[in-house]
Amino acid sequence: MSAALEDRQIAGRAEDFLQAHYFEPLRLEDIAGSAGVTPRRLQALFKATTGKTPWQRLAEIRLDHAHRALSDLLGDRSVTEIAMDCGIFHLGRFSQAYRAKYGETPSVTLMRARGAAALHRTTRIMRRDTTVLRCAEVGGPKAPSMN
Repeated sequence: MSAALEDRQIAGRAEDFLQAHYFEPLRLEDIAGSAGVTPRRLQALFKATTGKTPWQRLAEIRLDHAHRALSDLLGDRSVTEIAMDCGIFHLGRFSQAYRAKYGETPSVTLMRARGAAALHRTTRIMRRDTTVLRCAEVGGPKAPSMN
């Protein structure tokens, strides 16, 4: 096996570990141990194969998970709760990095998702009510009384 291929496999194992444990407080030793190399070797080969340090990649992974959670139509968690659930504890840096990557603050993403969820619920209710009224118009089941 070539050295370059071995380095990519080691970096891949480290990446898998980061993906699986992004929400935990991690140490370089933990990541290197998962890949079967020393911390110094991991830093060097990770940078050579990905162009990033393990910490830069971990920050990206956490940011991506936070973005997905903020965009999710489920739940009523706050930006702070979501960030902390993703292993992010410096909220000022989080907000800056989030805005740089996604073009808006985390709170705007969350408000948009909540607005979309409310619109989805309203639309679903309106469709159900319209269906009941149509059934009543053609002699089907009667619409429920509003009294």
